[in-house]
Amino acid sequence: MNRLIIQNLHHRFGLVEVLSDININLAPPETLAIVGPSGCGKSTLINLIAGLLPLEQGQIQQPYKPIAYMFQNPGLLPWKNGFDNLDLVLRARRIPKENVMRASVVMRMPCD
Repeated sequence: MNRLIIQNLHHRFGLVEVLSDININLAPPETLAIVGPSGCGKSTLINLIAGLLPLEQGQIQQPYKPIAYMFQNPGLLPWKNGFDNLDLVLRARRIPKENVMRASVVMRMPCD
């Protein structure tokens, strides 16, 4: 199993439900971009996948170690676009850009 699988993921902060019924099945060489407005659960989802938050409900099967992700600010170099910022990490790890960007999937997180 070399894929990220998320099934029926739900997460709350107190009484506020941040994530509801999230399902993802992602295999290499796919890339997932999570976009949406502030407060819709993007960082919460990434923190759950990385194991930085406890899983409350649902399942996450994540075989990739270590996990790394890019913050919006101030970690990005403002004179570079998102792909060029990612390219810096890939080059530092000696990973060819083509291996990561063959397929692309975008997931939009809705906010109520």
